[in-house]
Amino acid sequence: LTITFENGCVAQFRASGTEPKLKYYVEVSAGSSEESTAMAQRVAKIVVAEMLQPEQNGLTKKPQ
Repeated sequence: LTITFENGCVAQFRASGTEPKLKYYVEVSAGSSEESTAMAQRVAKIVVAEMLQPEQNGLTKKPQ
């Protein structure tokens, strides 16, 4: 599933074919590497909270 936002950010979701996990990727464009990293982190946090709703759906993050 690929979602393109009005600001040009792109979020892609991919289910694993062999494991019970979902991967997501966020693509952004900004003036510098630091700005891109910060924007990508903000977008990822919003996407997870609003679209995946981990608490409501019983989703957990893989331990690092």
